[in-house]
Amino acid sequence: MDRHLPSFGISLDQVDRSDSLIRIIVAQGDVLSSVDSRQLEADSVPALGDAIYEAGVALRTLMEQVGEQALQGADAGGLAGGMSESRG
Repeated sequence: MDRHLPSFGISLDQVDRSDSLIRIIVAQGDVLSSVDSRQLEADSVPALGDAIYEAGVALRTLMEQVGEQALQGADAGGLAGGMSESRG
C-alpha cells in the first residue's frame, strides 16, 4: 500500500489564524449574499468586499508560508526531527 506522508508542517497558531480568516470570509460573504443590497448603506458593499479581499490575501500569504515549511525527513518515512507518529 502506497502511504502518503505529509511534506509540510503547520503550527497550531497557523491553523487558528487560517480558521479565523476563513470565518471572516464566510461571514462577510454571507452578509453580501443574504441581504438585499438596497438595505445596505452605500459604503457597506465596498467595505465588505475589502474585508473579504484582505482576508483572502492574508490567507493566501499564510498558505504560502505553510508551503515553505517543509518537514525534514518526510521522505525518509518519519516526521520532522526524526519524530514518528504514535498510534495507540
